Amino acid sequence: MGVLLALASAVAWGSADFLGGVQSRKLSSVAVALWSQVAGGLALLAFLLLSRQELSAEGFAWGVAAGVGTGAALILFYRGLSGGEMAIVAPVSASAAVVPVVASLLGGNTPSGLQFSGFALCLVGAITISVPDRDGRRLAGRPLNAVGLGLAAALGFGFFYVFADRGAQAGGSVLWVIGGARAGSMATILAVAALSRPQLRVTRSSLPALVLTGMLDTGANVLFAIAATKGELGVIAVLGSLYPVTTVALATLVLRERLTALRGLGGAIALAGVAVLSAS
Repeated sequence: MGVLLALASAVAWGSADFLGGVQSRKLSSVAVALWSQVAGGLALLAFLLLSRQELSAEGFAWGVAAGVGTGAALILFYRGLSGGEMAIVAPVSASAAVVPVVASLLGGNTPSGLQFSGFALCLVGAITISVPDRDGRRLAGRPLNAVGLGLAAALGFGFFYVFADRGAQAGGSVLWVIGGARAGSMATILAVAALSRPQLRVTRSSLPALVLTGMLDTGANVLFAIAATKGELGVIAVLGSLYPVTTVALATLVLRERLTALRGLGGAIALAGVAVLSAS
Protein backbone atom coordinates (compact mmCIF):
# COMPACT_ATOMS: atom_id res chain seq x y z
CA MET A 1 0.00 0.00 0.00
CA GLY A 2 2.84 2.41 0.84
CA VAL A 3 4.48 1.81 -2.55
CA LEU A 4 1.23 2.41 -4.43
CA LEU A 5 0.52 5.62 -2.51
CA ALA A 6 4.05 6.91 -3.15
CA LEU A 7 3.74 6.21 -6.87
CA ALA A 8 0.37 7.94 -6.87
CA SER A 9 1.93 11.00 -5.20
CA ALA A 10 4.62 11.14 -7.91
CA VAL A 11 1.97 11.04 -10.64
CA ALA A 12 -0.09 13.72 -8.89
CA TRP A 13 2.91 16.02 -8.32
CA GLY A 14 4.09 15.61 -11.90
CA SER A 15 0.60 16.25 -13.29
CA ALA A 16 0.23 19.38 -11.14
CA ASP A 17 3.59 20.66 -12.39
CA PHE A 18 2.56 20.07 -15.99
CA LEU A 19 -0.77 21.87 -15.60
CA GLY A 20 0.86 24.72 -13.72
CA GLY A 21 3.52 25.06 -16.40
CA VAL A 22 0.91 25.23 -19.16
CA GLN A 23 -1.04 27.91 -17.31
CA SER A 24 2.19 29.87 -16.71
CA ARG A 25 2.42 30.37 -20.46
CA LYS A 26 -0.86 32.30 -20.33
CA LEU A 27 -0.73 33.89 -16.87
CA SER A 28 1.98 35.26 -14.61
CA SER A 29 3.86 32.65 -12.60
CA VAL A 30 2.83 34.48 -9.40
CA ALA A 31 -0.85 34.22 -10.32
CA VAL A 32 -0.55 30.49 -11.09
CA ALA A 33 1.30 29.81 -7.83
CA LEU A 34 -1.10 31.92 -5.74
CA TRP A 35 -4.46 30.69 -6.98
CA SER A 36 -3.42 27.04 -7.17
CA GLN A 37 -2.15 27.25 -3.58
CA VAL A 38 -5.38 28.93 -2.47
CA ALA A 39 -7.47 26.19 -4.08
CA GLY A 40 -5.39 23.40 -2.58
CA GLY A 41 -5.16 25.13 0.80
CA LEU A 42 -8.91 25.59 1.12
CA ALA A 43 -9.52 21.95 0.23
CA LEU A 44 -6.97 20.81 2.81
CA LEU A 45 -8.39 23.13 5.49
CA ALA A 46 -11.88 21.72 4.93
CA PHE A 47 -10.53 18.18 5.25
CA LEU A 48 -8.61 18.99 8.44
CA LEU A 49 -11.63 20.58 10.11
CA LEU A 50 -14.00 17.79 9.13
CA SER A 51 -11.62 14.98 10.14
CA ARG A 52 -10.59 16.71 13.41
CA GLN A 53 -6.88 15.96 13.02
CA GLU A 54 -4.72 16.53 16.11
CA LEU A 55 -3.01 19.92 15.94
CA SER A 56 0.54 20.55 17.20
CA ALA A 57 1.40 24.25 17.40
CA GLU A 58 5.11 23.48 17.00
CA GLY A 59 4.47 21.20 14.03
CA PHE A 60 2.24 23.82 12.39
CA ALA A 61 4.95 26.49 12.90
CA TRP A 62 7.58 24.29 11.23
CA GLY A 63 5.10 23.75 8.42
CA VAL A 64 4.78 27.52 7.94
CA ALA A 65 8.58 27.78 7.71
CA ALA A 66 8.59 24.97 5.16
CA GLY A 67 5.93 26.78 3.13
CA VAL A 68 8.02 29.96 2.85
CA GLY A 69 10.57 28.06 0.75
CA THR A 70 7.82 26.33 -1.21
CA GLY A 71 6.11 29.59 -2.14
CA ALA A 72 9.29 31.11 -3.57
CA ALA A 73 10.19 27.83 -5.28
CA LEU A 74 6.81 27.54 -6.98
CA ILE A 75 7.09 31.01 -8.53
CA LEU A 76 10.56 30.20 -9.89
CA PHE A 77 9.46 26.73 -10.96
CA TYR A 78 6.43 27.93 -12.91
CA ARG A 79 8.47 30.71 -14.48
CA GLY A 80 10.91 28.09 -15.72
CA LEU A 81 8.13 25.87 -17.02
CA SER A 82 6.53 28.81 -18.83
CA GLY A 83 9.62 29.08 -21.06
CA GLY A 84 8.72 25.87 -22.86
CA GLU A 85 11.45 23.76 -21.28
CA MET A 86 9.61 21.37 -18.96
CA ALA A 87 12.00 18.56 -19.94
CA ILE A 88 14.82 20.61 -18.39
CA VAL A 89 13.28 22.38 -15.41
CA ALA A 90 11.37 19.44 -13.94
CA PRO A 91 14.29 16.97 -13.61
CA VAL A 92 16.68 19.66 -12.33
CA SER A 93 14.18 20.79 -9.69
CA ALA A 94 14.16 17.24 -8.33
CA SER A 95 17.71 17.93 -7.12
CA ALA A 96 15.99 19.32 -4.02
CA ALA A 97 17.04 16.03 -2.42
CA VAL A 98 20.53 17.57 -2.11
CA VAL A 99 19.35 20.10 0.50
CA PRO A 100 18.51 17.61 3.28
CA VAL A 101 21.92 16.01 2.80
CA VAL A 102 23.66 19.40 3.14
CA ALA A 103 21.60 20.13 6.25
CA SER A 104 22.70 16.82 7.71
CA LEU A 105 26.33 17.64 6.87
CA LEU A 106 26.11 21.03 8.59
CA GLY A 107 24.61 19.26 11.59
CA GLY A 108 27.80 17.27 12.02
CA ASN A 109 26.85 14.10 10.16
CA THR A 110 29.49 12.81 7.71
CA PRO A 111 27.98 11.96 4.31
CA SER A 112 28.51 8.46 3.01
CA GLY A 113 30.11 7.50 -0.28
CA LEU A 114 26.59 6.85 -1.59
CA GLN A 115 25.55 10.41 -0.79
CA PHE A 116 28.63 11.84 -2.52
CA SER A 117 27.70 9.74 -5.55
CA GLY A 118 24.24 11.29 -5.51
CA PHE A 119 25.72 14.79 -5.49
CA ALA A 120 27.89 13.92 -8.50
CA LEU A 121 25.00 12.42 -10.47
CA CYS A 122 22.80 15.49 -9.90
CA LEU A 123 25.60 17.80 -11.04
CA VAL A 124 26.43 15.74 -14.14
CA GLY A 125 22.74 15.53 -15.03
CA ALA A 126 22.26 19.29 -14.78
CA ILE A 127 25.32 19.94 -16.97
CA THR A 128 24.27 17.35 -19.55
CA ILE A 129 20.79 18.84 -19.86
CA SER A 130 22.25 22.25 -20.75
CA VAL A 131 24.50 20.97 -23.58
CA PRO A 132 23.60 22.65 -26.93
CA ASP A 133 21.93 20.77 -29.78
CA ARG A 134 24.06 19.26 -32.52
CA ASP A 135 23.36 22.23 -34.80
CA GLY A 136 24.48 24.67 -32.11
CA ARG A 137 20.99 25.88 -31.21
CA ARG A 138 19.61 25.55 -27.69
CA LEU A 139 16.13 24.30 -26.87
CA ALA A 140 13.83 27.34 -26.68
CA GLY A 141 17.03 29.38 -26.65
CA ARG A 142 17.49 29.41 -22.87
CA PRO A 143 18.53 26.04 -21.37
CA LEU A 144 21.01 27.62 -18.95
CA ASN A 145 18.31 29.97 -17.70
CA ALA A 146 16.00 26.98 -17.29
CA VAL A 147 18.66 25.07 -15.36
CA GLY A 148 19.20 28.10 -13.10
CA LEU A 149 15.48 28.43 -12.37
CA GLY A 150 15.24 24.68 -11.77
CA LEU A 151 18.14 24.75 -9.30
CA ALA A 152 16.72 27.80 -7.49
CA ALA A 153 13.36 26.06 -7.21
CA ALA A 154 15.11 22.92 -5.96
CA LEU A 155 16.63 24.95 -3.13
CA GLY A 156 13.19 26.10 -1.97
CA PHE A 157 11.69 22.63 -2.30
CA GLY A 158 14.66 21.21 -0.41
CA PHE A 159 14.07 23.52 2.55
CA PHE A 160 10.48 22.30 2.54
CA TYR A 161 11.73 18.74 3.09
CA VAL A 162 13.99 19.81 5.97
CA PHE A 163 11.44 21.95 7.83
CA ALA A 164 8.50 19.65 7.14
CA ASP A 165 10.49 16.78 8.61
CA ARG A 166 11.11 18.85 11.76
CA GLY A 167 7.40 19.56 11.95
CA ALA A 168 6.51 15.89 11.60
CA GLN A 169 8.80 15.07 14.53
CA ALA A 170 6.98 17.60 16.73
CA GLY A 171 3.92 15.41 17.16
CA GLY A 172 0.33 15.89 16.10
CA SER A 173 -1.04 15.16 12.64
CA VAL A 174 1.42 15.53 9.78
CA LEU A 175 -1.48 16.94 7.75
CA TRP A 176 -1.46 20.04 9.96
CA VAL A 177 2.22 20.44 9.08
CA ILE A 178 1.18 20.47 5.43
CA GLY A 179 -1.59 22.93 6.32
CA GLY A 180 1.01 25.22 7.88
CA ALA A 181 3.12 24.88 4.74
CA ARG A 182 0.16 26.02 2.64
CA ALA A 183 -0.27 29.07 4.87
CA GLY A 184 3.44 29.89 4.64
CA SER A 185 3.55 29.50 0.86
CA MET A 186 0.51 31.72 0.33
CA ALA A 187 1.99 34.41 2.59
CA THR A 188 5.25 34.33 0.62
CA ILE A 189 3.50 34.51 -2.73
CA LEU A 190 1.34 37.43 -1.55
CA ALA A 191 4.49 39.25 -0.37
CA VAL A 192 6.10 38.75 -3.78
CA ALA A 193 2.91 39.95 -5.46
CA ALA A 194 2.85 43.09 -3.31
CA LEU A 195 6.44 43.92 -4.29
CA SER A 196 6.34 43.03 -7.99
CA ARG A 197 2.68 43.86 -8.68
CA PRO A 198 2.11 41.16 -11.32
CA GLN A 199 -1.21 40.59 -13.04
CA LEU A 200 -3.16 38.33 -10.67
CA ARG A 201 -6.46 38.32 -12.54
CA VAL A 202 -7.24 35.01 -14.20
CA THR A 203 -9.62 34.15 -16.99
CA ARG A 204 -12.67 31.99 -16.43
CA SER A 205 -11.26 29.38 -18.79
CA SER A 206 -8.05 29.09 -16.72
CA LEU A 207 -9.78 28.73 -13.37
CA PRO A 208 -10.60 24.99 -13.60
CA ALA A 209 -6.98 24.15 -14.48
CA LEU A 210 -5.67 26.23 -11.58
CA VAL A 211 -8.07 24.56 -9.15
CA LEU A 212 -7.06 21.13 -10.46
CA THR A 213 -3.37 22.06 -10.14
CA GLY A 214 -3.84 23.02 -6.49
CA MET A 215 -5.90 19.92 -5.72
CA LEU A 216 -3.34 17.62 -7.33
CA ASP A 217 -0.44 19.30 -5.52
CA THR A 218 -2.17 19.13 -2.14
CA GLY A 219 -3.33 15.59 -2.81
CA ALA A 220 0.23 14.56 -3.63
CA ASN A 221 1.44 15.95 -0.30
CA VAL A 222 -1.27 14.05 1.56
CA LEU A 223 -0.61 10.81 -0.35
CA PHE A 224 3.11 11.05 0.34
CA ALA A 225 2.58 11.76 4.04
CA ILE A 226 0.33 8.71 4.38
CA ALA A 227 2.70 6.55 2.32
CA ALA A 228 5.58 7.45 4.65
CA THR A 229 3.64 5.95 7.57
CA LYS A 230 3.02 2.68 5.72
CA GLY A 231 6.42 1.88 4.28
CA GLU A 232 10.17 2.32 4.65
CA LEU A 233 10.86 6.05 4.22
CA GLY A 234 13.90 5.57 1.94
CA VAL A 235 11.89 3.54 -0.56
CA ILE A 236 8.89 5.89 -0.36
CA ALA A 237 11.12 8.94 -0.92
CA VAL A 238 12.69 7.37 -4.02
CA LEU A 239 9.29 6.63 -5.52
CA GLY A 240 7.88 10.06 -4.66
CA SER A 241 10.89 11.81 -6.22
CA LEU A 242 9.99 10.36 -9.62
CA TYR A 243 7.45 13.15 -10.22
CA PRO A 244 9.51 14.82 -13.03
CA VAL A 245 9.04 11.69 -15.13
CA THR A 246 5.31 12.44 -15.28
CA THR A 247 5.90 16.11 -16.12
CA VAL A 248 8.38 15.33 -18.90
CA ALA A 249 6.18 12.55 -20.30
CA LEU A 250 3.15 14.85 -20.44
CA ALA A 251 5.20 17.66 -22.00
CA THR A 252 6.50 15.30 -24.68
CA LEU A 253 3.19 13.59 -25.43
CA VAL A 254 0.77 16.50 -25.10
CA LEU A 255 2.87 19.55 -26.04
CA ARG A 256 5.24 17.71 -28.38
CA GLU A 257 8.25 19.29 -26.69
CA ARG A 258 11.51 18.30 -28.33
CA LEU A 259 13.61 15.99 -26.19
CA THR A 260 17.00 15.07 -27.61
CA ALA A 261 18.67 11.82 -26.65
CA LEU A 262 21.42 13.71 -24.79
CA ARG A 263 18.96 15.76 -22.75
CA GLY A 264 16.94 12.64 -22.06
CA LEU A 265 20.11 11.04 -20.73
CA GLY A 266 20.81 14.12 -18.61
CA GLY A 267 17.33 13.98 -17.11
CA ALA A 268 17.76 10.29 -16.33
CA ILE A 269 21.13 10.94 -14.65
CA ALA A 270 19.64 13.76 -12.55
CA LEU A 271 16.78 11.52 -11.45
CA ALA A 272 19.26 8.75 -10.64
CA GLY A 273 21.10 11.21 -8.39
CA VAL A 274 17.84 12.08 -6.63
CA ALA A 275 17.12 8.39 -6.10
CA VAL A 276 20.59 7.78 -4.65
CA LEU A 277 20.32 10.75 -2.27
CA SER A 278 16.83 9.77 -1.15
CA ALA A 279 17.88 6.19 -0.47
CA SER A 280 21.12 7.05 1.36
